Amino acid sequence: LVKLAGIQPTPNHSGQKTRSPTPMSGKGRAALRTMLFFGCLHLIRKDSAFIAYYQHLKTRPKNPLSSLQAIGVLMGKVLHILWALIRQQTHYDPASWQLVYQ
Repeated sequence: LVKLAGIQPTPNHSGQKTRSPTPMSGKGRAALRTMLFFGCLHLIRKDSAFIAYYQHLKTRPKNPLSSLQAIGVLMGKVLHILWALIRQQTHYDPASWQLVYQ
């Protein structure tokens, strides 16, 4: 699913230079990627589990992410959660996806 959406990180280098931020590949379905992006923006504003995870990604002591990088991580998280909900045939419960950060 991550590859289908085109959100997997790809190396950003030429023959001699390696650039630091690793971008999304962008080779998948553009409409799916757009829906995931705007869906994640909505989740960052409304869902407590995603708010906490987003803040953790941006402020973690080792390798903090920029805002757009954190949204990219959340896009993959949404895909994994949706796949799990489909396989388990259950409804979304934010408490079951709350992670503990140290």
